[in-house]
Amino acid sequence: MRTCPKCNDEKPETAFRGNQCRDCRRGPRGPRKSVPSAERSPEPQYRSNAKKAGIKDVERAVAARMAATSCEVCGSEHMLAMDHDHGTGIFRGILCSACNRALGALGDDATSLRRVLAYLERSDPGTSR
Repeated sequence: MRTCPKCNDEKPETAFRGNQCRDCRRGPRGPRKSVPSAERSPEPQYRSNAKKAGIKDVERAVAARMAATSCEVCGSEHMLAMDHDHGTGIFRGILCSACNRALGALGDDATSLRRVLAYLERSDPGTSR
């Protein structure tokens, strides 16, 4: 057991970091001002994500994400993301994570996507254009 020189409380050795107890090193902490997640706006997180991703028109991307309810490709409402061109940083639209990953796997290249479509059409005779 040790006595903290700041608060004069006697605490076990594991409660110390350096000369002071962990509580005193952290400083005073008031009650947390947490807002339930249902009441919190997701806008700051969207803004942060857009900036980290290098999206140039952050305002337009955030506005689109706030308004979006589904993926622009498949219509899924699950795990929506702000899609952008990695080369230019230009925002393209809102996609679900699966469609966004699929585009990325194809190198964001329309020619590759056309090849995949042609492959699928060749392998399924019932598919028509």
